[in-house]
Amino acid sequence: MKIHHIGYLVDNIKKAAHEFEMIGYTQKGEVSEDESRQVYIQFLENGGYLVELIQPIDESSPVYGLRKRFRNAPYHICYETDDLQQQIDTCCSGGGYIMLQPPKPAPAITGCPNVAFLTSTNIGMIELVERVAQNEA
Repeated sequence: MKIHHIGYLVDNIKKAAHEFEMIGYTQKGEVSEDESRQVYIQFLENGGYLVELIQPIDESSPVYGLRKRFRNAPYHICYETDDLQQQIDTCCSGGGYIMLQPPKPAPAITGCPNVAFLTSTNIGMIELVERVAQNEA
Protein backbone atom coordinates (compact mmCIF):
# COMPACT_ATOMS: atom_id res chain seq x y z
CA MET A 1 0.00 0.00 0.00
CA LYS A 2 1.13 3.53 -0.74
CA ILE A 3 1.51 6.02 2.11
CA HIS A 4 -1.06 8.81 1.84
CA HIS A 5 0.11 10.97 4.77
CA ILE A 6 1.69 11.13 8.21
CA GLY A 7 -0.66 12.37 10.95
CA TYR A 8 0.66 14.78 13.59
CA LEU A 9 -1.28 15.47 16.78
CA VAL A 10 -0.75 19.13 17.67
CA ASP A 11 -1.89 21.58 20.33
CA ASN A 12 -2.13 24.54 17.97
CA ILE A 13 -2.75 23.86 14.30
CA LYS A 14 -1.87 27.39 13.12
CA LYS A 15 1.46 27.47 14.95
CA ALA A 16 2.35 23.97 13.76
CA ALA A 17 1.45 24.84 10.15
CA HIS A 18 3.64 27.93 10.34
CA GLU A 19 6.63 25.88 11.50
CA PHE A 20 6.10 23.29 8.75
CA GLU A 21 5.97 26.17 6.25
CA MET A 22 9.37 27.34 7.54
CA ILE A 23 10.86 24.03 6.35
CA GLY A 24 9.27 24.13 2.90
CA TYR A 25 5.72 22.80 3.30
CA THR A 26 2.73 24.57 1.76
CA GLN A 27 -0.85 24.40 2.98
CA LYS A 28 -3.28 22.38 0.88
CA GLY A 29 -6.64 24.02 1.35
CA GLU A 30 -8.03 25.52 4.51
CA VAL A 31 -8.30 24.14 8.03
CA SER A 32 -11.34 21.88 8.09
CA GLU A 33 -13.48 20.67 10.95
CA ASP A 34 -14.29 16.98 11.26
CA GLU A 35 -17.36 17.10 13.50
CA SER A 36 -17.68 13.33 13.86
CA ARG A 37 -14.14 13.04 15.24
CA GLN A 38 -14.17 16.44 16.99
CA VAL A 39 -10.90 17.61 15.40
CA TYR A 40 -9.54 20.37 13.20
CA ILE A 41 -7.40 19.18 10.28
CA GLN A 42 -4.88 20.91 8.03
CA PHE A 43 -2.96 19.18 5.24
CA LEU A 44 0.47 20.42 4.16
CA GLU A 45 2.59 19.20 1.25
CA ASN A 46 6.31 19.21 0.45
CA GLY A 47 7.73 17.42 -2.59
CA GLY A 48 4.74 15.12 -2.91
CA TYR A 49 4.71 14.19 0.78
CA LEU A 50 1.63 15.00 2.85
CA VAL A 51 1.47 15.82 6.54
CA GLU A 52 -1.87 16.02 8.31
CA LEU A 53 -2.05 18.25 11.37
CA ILE A 54 -4.78 17.22 13.82
CA GLN A 55 -5.91 19.41 16.71
CA PRO A 56 -8.63 18.21 19.10
CA ILE A 57 -11.57 20.62 19.31
CA ASP A 58 -12.09 19.87 22.99
CA GLU A 59 -12.04 17.03 25.55
CA SER A 60 -14.77 15.14 23.64
CA SER A 61 -12.38 14.39 20.77
CA PRO A 62 -11.24 10.75 20.55
CA VAL A 63 -7.63 11.96 20.20
CA TYR A 64 -7.72 14.36 23.15
CA GLY A 65 -6.39 11.74 25.56
CA LEU A 66 -3.51 10.92 23.20
CA ARG A 67 -2.06 14.41 23.76
CA LYS A 68 -0.13 13.21 26.82
CA ARG A 69 1.69 10.61 24.76
CA PHE A 70 1.91 12.23 21.30
CA ARG A 71 1.84 15.98 21.96
CA ASN A 72 3.10 17.79 18.86
CA ALA A 73 4.38 14.58 17.28
CA PRO A 74 3.48 12.05 14.59
CA TYR A 75 1.07 9.39 15.82
CA HIS A 76 -0.26 7.59 12.76
CA ILE A 77 0.58 6.70 9.18
CA CYS A 78 -2.23 6.63 6.63
CA TYR A 79 -2.14 4.11 3.79
CA GLU A 80 -4.18 4.11 0.57
CA THR A 81 -6.06 0.96 -0.39
CA ASP A 82 -8.21 0.07 -3.38
CA ASP A 83 -10.51 -2.10 -1.25
CA LEU A 84 -10.96 -0.73 2.25
CA GLN A 85 -13.09 -3.55 3.65
CA GLN A 86 -10.80 -6.24 2.25
CA GLN A 87 -7.75 -4.56 3.80
CA ILE A 88 -9.51 -4.23 7.16
CA ASP A 89 -10.47 -7.90 7.03
CA THR A 90 -6.92 -8.91 6.15
CA CYS A 91 -5.38 -6.88 8.96
CA CYS A 92 -7.91 -7.85 11.63
CA SER A 93 -8.25 -11.54 10.72
CA GLY A 94 -4.48 -12.01 10.98
CA GLY A 95 -4.65 -11.26 14.69
CA GLY A 96 -2.30 -8.29 14.53
CA TYR A 97 -4.77 -5.42 14.36
CA ILE A 98 -7.84 -4.23 16.21
CA MET A 99 -10.28 -1.79 14.64
CA LEU A 100 -10.46 1.48 16.58
CA GLN A 101 -12.97 3.17 14.33
CA PRO A 102 -15.00 1.52 11.54
CA PRO A 103 -15.10 3.09 8.08
CA LYS A 104 -16.73 6.48 7.82
CA PRO A 105 -16.24 9.57 5.66
CA ALA A 106 -13.22 11.83 6.03
CA PRO A 107 -14.36 15.35 5.18
CA ALA A 108 -10.80 16.70 5.00
CA ILE A 109 -9.79 14.32 2.17
CA THR A 110 -11.35 15.39 -1.13
CA GLY A 111 -13.09 12.56 -2.95
CA CYS A 112 -12.50 10.06 -0.15
CA PRO A 113 -15.53 7.88 0.57
CA ASN A 114 -14.24 6.40 3.85
CA VAL A 115 -11.34 5.92 6.23
CA ALA A 116 -10.84 3.46 9.09
CA PHE A 117 -8.45 3.48 12.04
CA LEU A 118 -6.72 0.32 13.25
CA THR A 119 -4.14 -0.31 15.95
CA SER A 120 -1.49 -2.92 16.58
CA THR A 121 0.50 -3.45 19.76
CA ASN A 122 3.60 -3.86 17.59
CA ILE A 123 3.39 -0.77 15.35
CA GLY A 124 0.71 1.49 16.81
CA MET A 125 -2.10 3.25 14.95
CA ILE A 126 -2.66 3.24 11.21
CA GLU A 127 -5.33 4.85 9.08
CA LEU A 128 -6.62 3.24 5.91
CA VAL A 129 -8.02 5.53 3.23
CA GLU A 130 -10.15 4.23 0.41
CA ARG A 131 -8.46 5.26 -2.81
CA VAL A 132 -10.66 6.66 -5.54
CA ALA A 133 -9.79 8.17 -8.90
CA GLN A 134 -7.74 11.34 -8.42
CA ASN A 135 -7.74 11.01 -4.62
CA GLU A 136 -6.25 14.22 -3.22
CA ALA A 137 -6.04 15.71 0.23
